[in-house]
Amino acid sequence: MSMDPILALIAIIFGILVIAFENLLNWIVGIFFILLGLWLLIDYFNKSSKQAPKRQQTQQTLEVPPPSPPEEKQP
Repeated sequence: MSMDPILALIAIIFGILVIAFENLLNWIVGIFFILLGLWLLIDYFNKSSKQAPKRQQTQQTLEVPPPSPPEEKQP
């Protein structure tokens, strides 16, 4: 799940609040970076958990022995 639309809406809301209330700038920027960090971590863990089964499948295919060379026919 992509968090881009959610982050875009939060950025717009925080931008409006900064324009309306200049004294809140430090708090708004701090909260925004905390939320951004949390969403990036969630996105990272979601992507890494989806890739985990693929790694197991490639390891299983590597365990198959190579085919034996063809036997030579003698005349």
